Amino acid sequence: RVHAAGEGFEVTVDRVVLQGPVVRVEGHAASGAAIDAAFAREGAEGLKSGSQIRLAARSAHVFPL
Repeated sequence: RVHAAGEGFEVTVDRVVLQGPVVRVEGHAASGAAIDAAFAREGAEGLKSGSQIRLAARSAHVFPL
């Protein structure tokens, strides 16, 4: 979920991919860690490369490298 200030952690958006009712965001945290997130398209208006957003996970899947 995209949050206003407060909850979650800050992510810089690298790429936004619209997939029907879902938006997929590829970005990176301040530490340089890659972040991929997918969520409902509503509420994602205005997202673009270079945007600074805050993300909080409702559920998460971690894949080792």
